[in-house]
Amino acid sequence: MAAEKSGSSKKNSVGSSLPSNSDDKTGGQSTRLRTDVVLPQTKVKVIMKSSPEIEVIGGDSVFLITKATELFIDHLTTTAYSSTGKSKTLQYKNLAEVVHKHQNMEFLRDIIPVKIPARVALQEMAKQTHIDNKELME
Repeated sequence: MAAEKSGSSKKNSVGSSLPSNSDDKTGGQSTRLRTDVVLPQTKVKVIMKSSPEIEVIGGDSVFLITKATELFIDHLTTTAYSSTGKSKTLQYKNLAEVVHKHQNMEFLRDIIPVKIPARVALQEMAKQTHIDNKELME
């Protein structure tokens, strides 16, 4: 009996214990959590270690951050793709539009700005410089 219990779980790639398919009571469907991720966990760990506040990183936390990142990317791209209309191509402008329309994406506004033509940007810079110069004169 003890051998059955110890054999009823196995280790996944991040070291947590998951139920095996033999314990499945859902009519053949696996109740196991999916641990497969597309992003390379080693790269995510390197990025996490680049923070000076982080000293030790557990395998479970690397997996969770990787999975959360994938889910966030999926949410962002799915939302942006729904705004493409007839087009089947997701473009930068679609991502920028989503970031600037949704308040929960506000933290990305500096990273994914709405593109403006160089001519317009130069005009705005000239106006701002003119305003700044007037303020200095007063």
